[in-house]
Amino acid sequence: MSQSRGLCLIAIPKSGTMFLSRYLERVTGRPVVFGLDQQSAHQLARELDSGWHPAIRAAADPGSLRTNIMCQRFAQMLARHRQSKETDDQPRILSDHGYHSFLQFLINPSLGQIRDPASIIGSASERQLATVFLHRSLSDVANSLALFLASRKSFLLSLNSAREAAALVAELRAPVIAAQTSLWLKVAAQQRLTVVSYAALVAEPARWIRELAQLGNLPVDQQRLHDDANAYRSWTYRRQTGMSATTWRQTFTSEQQAVLGSLAATEKVTA
Repeated sequence: MSQSRGLCLIAIPKSGTMFLSRYLERVTGRPVVFGLDQQSAHQLARELDSGWHPAIRAAADPGSLRTNIMCQRFAQMLARHRQSKETDDQPRILSDHGYHSFLQFLINPSLGQIRDPASIIGSASERQLATVFLHRSLSDVANSLALFLASRKSFLLSLNSAREAAALVAELRAPVIAAQTSLWLKVAAQQRLTVVSYAALVAEPARWIRELAQLGNLPVDQQRLHDDANAYRSWTYRRQTGMSATTWRQTFTSEQQAVLGSLAATEKVTA
């Protein structure tokens, strides 16, 4: 591909998406656009016509059942910093979770929602964006997602209890996340894409910001770089205190832990 003019970040949910996106935005001075495509609240609502998974609907906080509000909020995030026409000559950063519909993943997850990596990589290449894959261990993703959904801090979906959130994550969302991670790691190895793990990112944030900025030919404000991940807090990145310090073995039952362990084994990629 020709010289990159930005980055396309594909990140597994709860793998440090906002931390990396907002850190890059701050250090490079280039605004992050969330979502591969812009969609209106009406278009998003049409995507949800298949409805809720019964178990998720039953466990959802009543305030989260209003999908019109959910779609309006998500549409506002998708519209953030997006130009009507891509005529900007400056490098740019695009961030996405890699699903056909992230809202559908939240309310009725299925393997069919995983977007084909080849189509994403091809589209990014056409835009002269270097594709980067960000992932995290399945146990940590599942734990973070369950606690977040039960914390009532999500502006899209909140569940009534941590117990219900853990059960739904282990049964419905973890299989999709494991399959998506396995697929992307395989494709990344084949196409020699840059892969970043959450553990490596928070251990050496300055190093990874520099490397990714260089990959996308993005400017770097050296004074804004920090070697300590806690020195810069994004929207959802939090220090490991309070509820967020709860380990996955505390969150999930032994049966659910066994399910997650089995699914995590499928993420291993053979060369």
